[in-house]
Amino acid sequence: MEYDFKVLAIREKVYGKDHPSVADSYDNIGLVLCAQGKYAEALDYFLKALAIREQVHDKEHSDLATSYQNIGLVLKVQGKYEEAMEHFLKALAIGKKTYSEDHLFVATSYYNISLVLQAQRKFVEAMNYNLKALTIYEKLYGKGHLLVAMSYNNMDSMLHMAGKVLKEQEECEKTVRDHLKASAVDEKMNDKEHLGIAASYNNIGEALKVQGKYAEAMEYYFQALAIYEKVYGKDHLDVATFCNSIGMMLHAQSKHTEAMEYYLQALGIRKKVYGEDHADIAASCNNIGIVLHSQGKYAEAMEYHLKALAIREQAHGTEHSNVANSYNGIGLVLKGQGKYEEAMEHFLKALAIFEKTYCEDRLSFAMSYYNISLVLKAQRKFAEAIEYGLKALAIYEEVYGKDHPLFAMSYRNIDEVLETQCQETVVRENLSKKAHEASMR
Repeated sequence: MEYDFKVLAIREKVYGKDHPSVADSYDNIGLVLCAQGKYAEALDYFLKALAIREQVHDKEHSDLATSYQNIGLVLKVQGKYEEAMEHFLKALAIGKKTYSEDHLFVATSYYNISLVLQAQRKFVEAMNYNLKALTIYEKLYGKGHLLVAMSYNNMDSMLHMAGKVLKEQEECEKTVRDHLKASAVDEKMNDKEHLGIAASYNNIGEALKVQGKYAEAMEYYFQALAIYEKVYGKDHLDVATFCNSIGMMLHAQSKHTEAMEYYLQALGIRKKVYGEDHADIAASCNNIGIVLHSQGKYAEAMEYHLKALAIREQAHGTEHSNVANSYNGIGLVLKGQGKYEEAMEHFLKALAIFEKTYCEDRLSFAMSYYNISLVLKAQRKFAEAIEYGLKALAIYEEVYGKDHPLFAMSYRNIDEVLETQCQETVVRENLSKKAHEASMR
């Protein structure tokens, strides 16, 4: 940052304050501030850069597109989705006129638009833009590039979040099926080894997972895994990703021993590639901790969750959603050990992070509300337990509908609270009645 300000001062002195090079410096400072999470300050610098560029360039200059892109990214993080979309669409329009249809800038614009649509829960439109970006990334870089992986990961996230409106869900699945049909020609030509086929299997698996059809989803994950192992070998990061997905499906079906095997396989691959302190190592440790917790192995579970937390705090700082997820995992272990006050402390920390970081994934809030409800139930604070339980239930119903296992889990929790509360009320009334009868004798 200090260097950027020095460069800015020199450029202002040499060129004056309205030169394109000064706008470039404003952009650089804005990007640094974004990386530091200082979005309001970053926006000020991006707007300064835009003002200069609008003054010195015509309306379809590529530098203006860059400014619109940067401003849109900040507005998205701030939750101002309509304004962000407006800027991303401006950037896209200029990008298409200035560059070719298959240019990296155009792909990035499509990808950013898909992120806004995803945040607005317009999943069908989001997937269409994401697929446009994915097509360009694959054309430019091939299927093994990081940007291709990022785009597939975004699709995975959208399919995971898609839920309540059946029509939207069906259209999402139709998009995936169409993608699979498009890949069928490649499947025939490449004897089922084409990575696009594996990606399509993965997408269908994700669509089935959203519906809670875990066994069916797992079948597609296995097909994708087989292709990746054949193409890349058993120590590739994509193999680890599919092992992780299969582990999640097995855990969801309470097949904890089998889930552990796949989680450990994923962890082993990631350690070979990344070493001990990568964010993906933390994700694997977190998943293993969850399985150990389900098996009642609390001490071992805590060890893995604490390792995940340490890596995430080092990688992301103390106010990242992944850090919040670790707090939730630790809280569940503490609850299992009967340490309710400590568990509540960790669940509230997680919720505070989600609220502070404007987390867009409402399921994260649902998880926190549900966990807090569990502790309050254990502490026999029934009114508060029901309050948080209903918050979780409302989100699960909105995202998934009433036929999903997570909705059923949340509903069952509230039902148990009410039943316990009712039983205790009856016991108290009987004791009070007996005490009154005794006093009358």
